[in-house]
Amino acid sequence: MLESPRLEQGPGTRGRVAFFVKRIVRKLSAWYVDPRFNEARAHLEDQQRTIIFLRKELDYTHRELSQLSLRLHQLEERNRSSL
Repeated sequence: MLESPRLEQGPGTRGRVAFFVKRIVRKLSAWYVDPRFNEARAHLEDQQRTIIFLRKELDYTHRELSQLSLRLHQLEERNRSSL
């Protein structure tokens, strides 16, 4: 699933300052970034649901085709034996 990158604090004073600045920038840019993350996340979830649906439909169609093929074979055998 799509998630925003994790912030990690580096070693020393520089790491603490960088971590603090990154947190501020993230909070200030959230209004712009979050809707795009949410849109991308929703799009990926829709794709996943579609793929699952199509796999189920494909399995159903495969089973139905197998049954029809078997039925056709039985009818052909019956037709040959009646001739």
